Amino acid sequence: MGHEIDWVISDYVADIRAATPSAAMQIALPDTNELYQNLDSIAEQLHRSLEQKVSMKVRDIDHLKKLFSQHSIEKQIAQKLQELSQVKDRFLQTLSFKIQSCYREYESVMLRFPHTMNSVLNSKKNQLTSLHNVFSSNNPSLKSKRGFAQISMDKKIIDIDELHINDSFDLQSEKVYIHAKVLTKEIK
Repeated sequence: MGHEIDWVISDYVADIRAATPSAAMQIALPDTNELYQNLDSIAEQLHRSLEQKVSMKVRDIDHLKKLFSQHSIEKQIAQKLQELSQVKDRFLQTLSFKIQSCYREYESVMLRFPHTMNSVLNSKKNQLTSLHNVFSSNNPSLKSKRGFAQISMDKKIIDIDELHINDSFDLQSEKVYIHAKVLTKEIK
C-alpha cells in the first residue's frame, strides 16, 4: 500500500499536529478575520460594560442629587418659611375674628348704653328721692312744724311703741331737747 507517513517523537508530545508545513503555518498564525471578530466582540463587551458602569454612576448621582435636594438647607428654609406663612395667616384670621367680635360687642354695648344709663339714673334718682323723704320725715326741725318730736333712746331713734314703763328717753325738736321717763303706758 503506499508510503506511510513518518511520525517523529515530537508529534506524540505536541498539542497540535499539522500534516504539512503550510498547515502548520495556518495553525500557528490565526485567521485575521477571526482576530477582527474577537477584537470586535471584546470591544463590544467593553463598550457595554462601560455603558452599564456609567449608567449606574449616573443613577447614583441622580439619587444623591434627590437626597441632597430633599434635605438641603434651601429646602428646609423654604419649608420653614411656608410653615411661618401658615402660622401668620392663622394669626391674622384669628386677630380679625377677635377684632370683629369685640367691635360687635362694642356696638351692642353702645346700643344698650343709653337705656342702661337712663335705667341706672332713674334708679338712683328714686333712691335719692326715697332717702330725701326718709330724711324729711325724720328731721326734727320739720316735725316740730307739724307738732311732732323725734324719740331716741341711747342715741338711737326709736318708735313710741318700743318704749316701756320706767324707760328713760329723749325728745328732740328743732329748738328743744327733753330727757324724759315713761311713767305710764296705754295702748289704744
